[in-house]
Amino acid sequence: MDDLEKKEPTLWQIVFAFAVLYIVWGSTYIAIKFAIHTIPPFMMGGIRFIIAGGLVYIVGMILGHKHPQLIHWRSAAIVGFLLLALGNGGVLIATHHIPSGVVSLMVAMTPVYMSLFADLGKRLPTTSTIIGLILGTIGVACLIGPDGFKGNVSWIGLVAVSVASLSWSAGSIYSRHAPLAATTTMSIASQMICGGVAMAAISLCIGEHNQFDPSLISAKSIWSTIYLILFGSLAGYSAYFWLLKNVSPSKVATYAYVNPIVAVFLGWMLAGEPVTPNIFLAGTIIVAAVWFITKSAKK
Repeated sequence: MDDLEKKEPTLWQIVFAFAVLYIVWGSTYIAIKFAIHTIPPFMMGGIRFIIAGGLVYIVGMILGHKHPQLIHWRSAAIVGFLLLALGNGGVLIATHHIPSGVVSLMVAMTPVYMSLFADLGKRLPTTSTIIGLILGTIGVACLIGPDGFKGNVSWIGLVAVSVASLSWSAGSIYSRHAPLAATTTMSIASQMICGGVAMAAISLCIGEHNQFDPSLISAKSIWSTIYLILFGSLAGYSAYFWLLKNVSPSKVATYAYVNPIVAVFLGWMLAGEPVTPNIFLAGTIIVAAVWFITKSAKK
């Protein structure tokens, strides 16, 4: 991976990375739903990222990359906490309460928040950014629907995924300027290890182990966790950060167009999740919001 940073990336490398980001990350929502069916959310997340981060770190050592210094570990701890412990952790909680397809549509608001964080203190939001924010808010309102305001929607899930999107946005912006490890391999490894440890600590603090019975773990949960480690973390997370270093953030943010389509389709096909007119309408509005945001972003 780091060898690719020494020269201009080729078109096929960029296309492949985007394909991973679009398809794999879109499929992680249904994989999460299956994984946490019999494994506590934060426990599963801790296992996922500690193993994935450890594997990447071993690869880095084999390739002779320098170990991260203390300042790098500090930045990795901040990024790992924002992106994984809060960002991915919020998605885990939300998936327990609302359909995975709806979670993915809420997460699609992330580029809107990223644009706002990027502009914070630097310039006033552009007209496109304001339009995107308004449309995104309308889209979220459509997801909730009129019944939601009568108490028929899980506000725990909605708040959790909103916090997740905000945290992921803040972590992504911070990571672009933070003093991270010199190589992408070690940077990704340290972030996943720190995020995994944070999730394991949260799991311990909220007592997930007290309600956990290993004998009840299903094969579907095990295979889904393995999928999340190998594809969601090793492939998807690596592709995301590689793209952030090689193409403009506005282009990377386009994953928000595709992920919800993949997630809603898989949720319907594999888990029988409902696809209502509200979801179609909300999805269209949110995708339009993301388009306005990426349109206003610097190339």
